Amino acid sequence: MKCIYDNLEDYESTYLLIISKSSMSKFLIESILNQKNKNYKISIGSTFENDLKKEFYSVKKLNEIQSYLYNDTVLVLQNLESIYPSLYDLFNQNFKKIGDRKYTRIALGYSNNMYQPVNQKLRCIILVDPEEIEKQDPPFLNRFEKQIFSFEYLLNDSLKNEAQKLYRFLHDIVGLKSENKKIKMYVLI
Repeated sequence: MKCIYDNLEDYESTYLLIISKSSMSKFLIESILNQKNKNYKISIGSTFENDLKKEFYSVKKLNEIQSYLYNDTVLVLQNLESIYPSLYDLFNQNFKKIGDRKYTRIALGYSNNMYQPVNQKLRCIILVDPEEIEKQDPPFLNRFEKQIFSFEYLLNDSLKNEAQKLYRFLHDIVGLKSENKKIKMYVLI
């Protein structure tokens, strides 16, 4: 947790790639960002095959992300593999400086000389499910500070013990039902 907090505050560090179950990663990162009083924008990509094949969808998502680059924002991206190559320079923090402003190149189709202004305090977080990490391109993964994240990191020892008790209790109930179907029948009668 400390590494994630430190990364969010260090505007010179590489961006984050958080490996976490997709069902909880959005909730966990929102919890941290709210606790740190950070402005953030979460953009989750579609998993519909029709969207993934259409260039219109990629352009729409890329334009949405571009609109947040010059804000003091944390961009949280998930399932946007179709546009990550367009953000190569942003993820590498390869910026062109003009005066006191930073600009990054956004590659979009044949026009890859589009420079967008980038806020000095912009941070990016990519969320990846552990089951999907093997499918990611190694050069893509190497651009980020990587952290593994789960609910257990948010719980103190007392809460972990309570969670274990609850888990055992629920496990016993489910086990009792499946082992003693006759008991269930008598209860229903």
